[in-house]
Amino acid sequence: MTTSTFFLAILVLSAAAYTLGLKRAMAVAKPAGGLSRLHSRPAHYATLTALWCALPALAVFSLWLALEPVVVKALVVADLPEELSRLSTGRLNLVYNDIKNLVAGTSSVPRPTRPWQRPPPITGNSRPSARRRWRSWC
Repeated sequence: MTTSTFFLAILVLSAAAYTLGLKRAMAVAKPAGGLSRLHSRPAHYATLTALWCALPALAVFSLWLALEPVVVKALVVADLPEELSRLSTGRLNLVYNDIKNLVAGTSSVPRPTRPWQRPPPITGNSRPSARRRWRSWC
């Protein structure tokens, strides 16, 4: 989930909490004798409800943004094969950056060819012509 999508979701949930808090304050005020019997105005109760919805989510999200690189790196390094996890810190960082680039799709390492894209093996002394080789790749 991107940051903007998360903030949009928090905004929508907070608006829903505000509406529900306002309706609840009105519902409590009606049997008590009207809005004048409430300690605060209904909008204050609604605002408090919206804040209780948004602030904990924003606190957890900002904590995740701060700790995410450390947590993800520790999880990736823990799942590496034994021979890679024994590398020096500098080489381990290079391996981690290669993995990060592969996941992001920005790696300069060529992708392996698929078996159906490989040209047929050359057998015997006859080499296929360049035209036949080209056709087999298409």
